Amino acid sequence: VETYKGLVPACFDADAPSLEDYLGDYRWYLDIVLDQTDEGTEFIGGCVQDDLQANWINGVRGFIGDSLHASWTHDSGAKATTYGKPVPEFMPVEQDSFHANANGHGWEGGTDGLGTLGITSLRRPAIMAYYQQKRAQMARRLGELRATRLFGSVVSASVFPNPSYLPGIGTMRVWHPKGPRRIELRAWTIVNRDMPDEVRNAMRDACMEILPPSGVFEQDDG
Repeated sequence: VETYKGLVPACFDADAPSLEDYLGDYRWYLDIVLDQTDEGTEFIGGCVQDDLQANWINGVRGFIGDSLHASWTHDSGAKATTYGKPVPEFMPVEQDSFHANANGHGWEGGTDGLGTLGITSLRRPAIMAYYQQKRAQMARRLGELRATRLFGSVVSASVFPNPSYLPGIGTMRVWHPKGPRRIELRAWTIVNRDMPDEVRNAMRDACMEILPPSGVFEQDDG
């Protein structure tokens, strides 16, 4: 059992590498969510649990490769979130995107800094206001690239073989293998400890609207 910035991973293999070695260079990406502010992060508001009849690897691997289906699978969900309107002008859509892997972990996404955060904030302006205020502090900790271009973009990421997360929406989940054809999914809302209650509640509402089993995007993933 080891810890990393509030996470507590455990492994039954006595010969497993240390957590630091296992995460390796991927910590650079994980810190975009876990190390935004001096106060760190925490989970709020309970846990969403679901039972999936699928190969155990599909969940964590699917999050690393979400772009292979996102633009058409989630088209109706995106239109529902924006009430059928085009992408707002404050959400620039760049063609630049990339896929990074380290030690089996993965991150894929764009570099506009607003894609996912903009969708999350459409009816929750307190979220956007909070991050506009915090970007400078985030840049001092993470650098301009991670703070202003990677965070908030349309991104999906996984730490193999269990946790996955979506920066900008505030969801972090764990895929628990229950057998070769069964997964137990547990999902939480992750927030910065210094977030006011209004922003915390808005982040939780966004997670519940978009990514529980009945959410507008999660239903598409089946």
